[in-house]
Amino acid sequence: MRRVSRKSAKQMGWAATALTAFLAFSGMSQPANAQNVANWPDRTIRMIVPFPPGATPDMMARLVGEKLAERLKQPVVVENKSGGSGIIAITSALNAPADGYTLFLADTGHTAINPALRKDLPYDPLRDLQPISRLTEQNFSVIVRDDSPARTLADLVELSRKREKGITYGTSGIGSAHHMGGEQLRLLTRGNFMHVPYKGMIQTVPALLSGEVDFMIGSATPVMSHWKDGKVRILARGSEQRSQLMPDVPTLRESGVPMNIAVTLGLFVRAGTPDEIVERLSKEVNLVLQDPAVQKRVAGQDFTIAGTTPQEYADIVRSQIAEYKEVVEKAGIEVQ
Repeated sequence: MRRVSRKSAKQMGWAATALTAFLAFSGMSQPANAQNVANWPDRTIRMIVPFPPGATPDMMARLVGEKLAERLKQPVVVENKSGGSGIIAITSALNAPADGYTLFLADTGHTAINPALRKDLPYDPLRDLQPISRLTEQNFSVIVRDDSPARTLADLVELSRKREKGITYGTSGIGSAHHMGGEQLRLLTRGNFMHVPYKGMIQTVPALLSGEVDFMIGSATPVMSHWKDGKVRILARGSEQRSQLMPDVPTLRESGVPMNIAVTLGLFVRAGTPDEIVERLSKEVNLVLQDPAVQKRVAGQDFTIAGTTPQEYADIVRSQIAEYKEVVEKAGIEVQ
């Protein structure tokens, strides 16, 4: 039998000790991570919302959070962080660990329009955000007062061409989804439309009713009562199909304009969140969206519940980024 020297034995002992320590470290760290994923969730989940309390997206966040908490057996706490075009909320969410305990709500403005308009955006939606599921799709409409000579979208375009200074349209602000939709409509129809930005729809609707602007682009929800009373007309809706709430209102495509005007609202986590948690969250959120109680709560709202897989939602975001970058470029909108 070969004899081992004391020096060799000592070296072998050190190697064995090092190997044991390495295996012990690896064995402790990997199963611990796996255990964390397997036990998720075992504490409160935050849902950061870049809208003020009471806004429609906030309502949807709280509804989904309530039902998600029931399914996950853990509290889901909504934190409103409005302002800064959503940057405040998203930055806060991205500063949290990628462990599935911080969800955040975002819409097309945050994921597609911000990247198209801002050079200094502190996040990259394709790199930093991990989609969970789209929640809703809200389609915008072209709306005029009842005394407008335009009875159809074609009439409105023709009216804009006849007037030397064109006609004005109101939206909820520069760089809003309403604004982007209006510029896209102008480009496709070659209408002579002049944009008038307001601070939210709370100002835009009165501006339309008072005659400050000739038409507006936005959700039909805030004008629904005026529409029913005959004070406004909805000329067209930017959706694939007609709305059940407004079956007589044609889509933009039916009106000869090949476009939709829609804002998607969805849930995200920070990129790097374990795939198992992402898939579990997506599954549970989609089950929440299919809940009859949820469907009943949102009945009568001018948006559609539209759950997706994480990959489907990622594809939607990627497509919207390309679409709005093209609109900004063609419309000559200044990039900040």
